[in-house]
Amino acid sequence: MEEENLKINNKEMVCTNQEEITILDKLKKEKKKVCKKNKNVKTSNSDKSVCKNSPKKFKKNSNIQFKKSHNELIKYLENIDTSVLDSYGVEIILNEIKGKETELAVSFGPSKKLSECIENGELSHCMEMFERLDVSKVLFKNLGSKLYESILDRIFFFLYKNKENEKHDIFDKDQVLDKIESVFKYKYADMLLDENACFVLRKLFSLYTGKWIDMNSKYKKGVEFKVFKHPDVKYIKQIKYEMNFVKLNEIEKNHMFITLTYFLKFTKSQSFIRKFIDFLNEHMSENIFEEKEFIEFFKGKDVLLEEILLLSNEENNKKFSEIFIKEGLIDLMLKIHGEEHTVDFFMQTYFKKSSLFFEIDENIVNGELNENLRMAYFIHCLRHDKGDIVENFLQKKGIVSVFSHFVIKNDSLNTKYIDFICEIWNRTCEYDICNGEEIAKEFIKKFHKKWVNTKAGKTLLESFVCGNFDNNIKSSFFDHNVHIFSKIEKWNTFDKFIRNVLNVTSGHTKKRFGEILRKVNQKN
Repeated sequence: MEEENLKINNKEMVCTNQEEITILDKLKKEKKKVCKKNKNVKTSNSDKSVCKNSPKKFKKNSNIQFKKSHNELIKYLENIDTSVLDSYGVEIILNEIKGKETELAVSFGPSKKLSECIENGELSHCMEMFERLDVSKVLFKNLGSKLYESILDRIFFFLYKNKENEKHDIFDKDQVLDKIESVFKYKYADMLLDENACFVLRKLFSLYTGKWIDMNSKYKKGVEFKVFKHPDVKYIKQIKYEMNFVKLNEIEKNHMFITLTYFLKFTKSQSFIRKFIDFLNEHMSENIFEEKEFIEFFKGKDVLLEEILLLSNEENNKKFSEIFIKEGLIDLMLKIHGEEHTVDFFMQTYFKKSSLFFEIDENIVNGELNENLRMAYFIHCLRHDKGDIVENFLQKKGIVSVFSHFVIKNDSLNTKYIDFICEIWNRTCEYDICNGEEIAKEFIKKFHKKWVNTKAGKTLLESFVCGNFDNNIKSSFFDHNVHIFSKIEKWNTFDKFIRNVLNVTSGHTKKRFGEILRKVNQKN
């Protein structure tokens, strides 16, 4: 008699389509029916063996596996083409690997594939994967931490970057963040001190504050913050609290110091800055640095030290500056600044921001500085109403035309000096040479329309329109050049620039710029 969908064997029975165990139960019932119907018919040995097998005995003798083994799951994931994967496909994958997420997360191939899958999933898939992982076995592993990073990046997208959520508030931020915090709470200090988990900590800074940070090469593009709608500050407060218990002398890797830089950027915590200054003071007092030793110590910490200078309040700034003067580190840095670019960048920030800078003026004036440091020095002087120092230097060097001497280079702009010019325009500089109005007139004479398409040119124009000099000079410039600005395409702050232009222009020119602004607003 015909038997549908069955394969009967003396030793085993194989479920050909590898379905769930409910199908196996149906299969056993079907076999019993077949045996009853063939009661009066001569059966084969295989038929008899099936009828004799009770469910219990069948289960014992069977080698059927309804869950894929670890190796089978690895092959299964390897064969997935994530480039064509959609959210439905992600759901199927999560069902397939259920119960095996933790061991797959720390396996080389599967971990990377799961990260790619998550990038195509919905928020529910991210949270499902997040909650299934055993944090104690995954967080502090290289591959596991990278998977956590992918999951947290994707969650950030849904909570903050997703336009639909921004309009309709689809997801409950607090509910999501509460679940995340419940996993990582009281682990933040340990995460900072771990070479893998510290990268996950950076992602948590973003999630807990609603800020996205692009930490590109600091000395090329700089650090960019994108601020979204903030969640409750309670999450970042917990991190700030736990950071007070970090033992700074246990930090070994440079990227851990970079994670601290992230922390300060997100929190601006003055209490932690004080903690680090005390640590630095103790470390400097116990060590007498030679050039090579100092360079070795300084590497990896320069970005953090700069951030401390930039964010410190007056009290912390003074304490920080005193360390570098007291221990003779400024003199050492001036000695080696030309050879080590990291020292150069720190010194520029130190010159601009240190509250005790003028206690070492004599060293700077008499020393040989590269132009980057000299410009940083000049900017610092201007900000502290000591423009006479800059004026005296220019006179000694015989410089008559500041803009032509510093900024014009083969008909192009020398970007090294742009901030210096902008600082002069921001101040009321009425010296003979260092004179904002005269420099503005020179800028107009030398102006070339191609500058509008350069970053340096845009920076100059933004500073020019807000400059602390006669508005008639500005108005005259825009009267003659209004046509140049009608076809600007790439300028992130163009609308703000145009609004400032409207404040210094009148008549037909103002009307033209008003039309340009309307077009900009329509595009946005």
